[in-house]
Amino acid sequence: MRVLTDENERALIALYETGLGSVKVAREFGIHPNTVRSVLTRHGLTRRPHHEAVSKLTPEQRRYIVDRYQAGATIEDLKKELAISQSPIDDSLRAFGIEPRQRGAHRQYAIDETVFDSITEESAYWIGFLMADGCVFRKRDGSVLIRLELAKRDKGHVEKFCRFLKSSHPVGTQRAFANFQTSSRKLANALSKFGVVPGKSKRCAVAGLEYNRHFWRGMVDGDGSIFISKGSPYLVFVGQRQLMAQFMAFVQKHVPRYRGNILCRRHERWKPLWRVSLGGRNVATLCHVLYSFCTIALDRKHAIARQIVSFPTKKPGRIVRPGRAS
Repeated sequence: MRVLTDENERALIALYETGLGSVKVAREFGIHPNTVRSVLTRHGLTRRPHHEAVSKLTPEQRRYIVDRYQAGATIEDLKKELAISQSPIDDSLRAFGIEPRQRGAHRQYAIDETVFDSITEESAYWIGFLMADGCVFRKRDGSVLIRLELAKRDKGHVEKFCRFLKSSHPVGTQRAFANFQTSSRKLANALSKFGVVPGKSKRCAVAGLEYNRHFWRGMVDGDGSIFISKGSPYLVFVGQRQLMAQFMAFVQKHVPRYRGNILCRRHERWKPLWRVSLGGRNVATLCHVLYSFCTIALDRKHAIARQIVSFPTKKPGRIVRPGRAS
């Protein structure tokens, strides 16, 4: 542990009295917060409650915050510069009648926050894919992050999502994954209308797109498997019980002869995971409905779907070409 001289302790106390909390003071001196508290106690100083530590600013500091903010500085810039939390900055701005800008007003990489305001083929597809493989989570500061992370082999698909958002943000790579994330409360609010919400894995159900084939193509690309085994095609889709019931209704609308059931199997953590499986010509019909004449899909699954629809299997009569999907 670093030994503080008398001069260090006086400087520590002076810094604490400016309004910084013990954790931030400790960071400035490279010591543990408990050491700061010990110094304060030894000098007969009473520690402030946490809410006072983060909000005690002089009038000059508040005026400085307002001037810097109006000059274009972001809240993140001010937090780093003054070593304080966001709360006193917001309070200072509102005291002068200034409403803090929404997070993202000065983005390094622009995005189109209106892409989910209307339903198109692409927007419906990405709503489905994000519900399957995306993540929406709320941070402690109230901002909302939207994240998409796939295996490196599917990096091109993450780049398609960036282009859909009209973003120049580079796709990150970490170990075996490619990822993209952005902060946007407006995008998150738009997605929530369709059921893509934080903690969606516990209450996953789509709203308003129950019979949209582009939505379900996104879901199958994210949480489904399409493959050919021993000359026969198969499609397996897994998820929560309510979502599986919605998928089953969509399948039975387009493949009336399908008589499958929603099956349950235990997840590796002993949580129930539900499954809908199709085989044979039912797969060919459904693949045609989902993938024919589409402009957006996961390339490798799209290729398998085309193969299933276009070519017969080793067992004659198992696959037939259906009519054009509407």
